[in-house]
Amino acid sequence: MAQDPNWRETFTADEWHTLQLAPFWISTAVAGADQFIDDAEGRSLSEQLAQWKKYKDPLTRQLLGSTFEELKSVSTRLRAATHSEKALSQLREAAAILDQRVPSEQAREVKQAFLQVGKATAEASGGGFLGLGDKVSPEERSMLGQIEIALGVNSL
Repeated sequence: MAQDPNWRETFTADEWHTLQLAPFWISTAVAGADQFIDDAEGRSLSEQLAQWKKYKDPLTRQLLGSTFEELKSVSTRLRAATHSEKALSQLREAAAILDQRVPSEQAREVKQAFLQVGKATAEASGGGFLGLGDKVSPEERSMLGQIEIALGVNSL
C-alpha cells in the first residue's frame, strides 16, 4: 500500500496556516450569524476536527488532522478573523490556494469538509422552544450560503 504524500510540503507555511484557519472562520461566521454563540456551537468545531480520520481524501485528512493536533497554536493565530466579512475574505483566499495548488478533486474534497464544519456548527444548537423548531436559524442558513459562494462549492 502506497503512503500518502505529505501534502503540507505542497504549500508554503503561510498557505498551510491559511488553510488550517478556514474551519475556524467558518465556525465563527456561522455561529455568530444570529448574534449568539452558545457552548454547543463552540464545541462543534473541535468535535468536527476530531473526526478528521473519517475523510477519504489524504489532503483533507492531513489538513484537518494537523489542525486538530495543533489546535492550541492554530487558534492562537486566529486573532481578528472573527468578523464574518473578514472570514469570508479569508475563505476566498483559502479556496484560491487550494484551486492553484492541488488537483480540483482534492480541492473540492477539502472545501466540502470545510463546509461540513459550518453545517455542524449551525446544527449544534437552536431549535426554538423546547428544541422543536428548525435548528438552523435563517441568519446561519444565509451565512452557509455565503460560505458556499466564497469557497466555490455547492451545498452538501
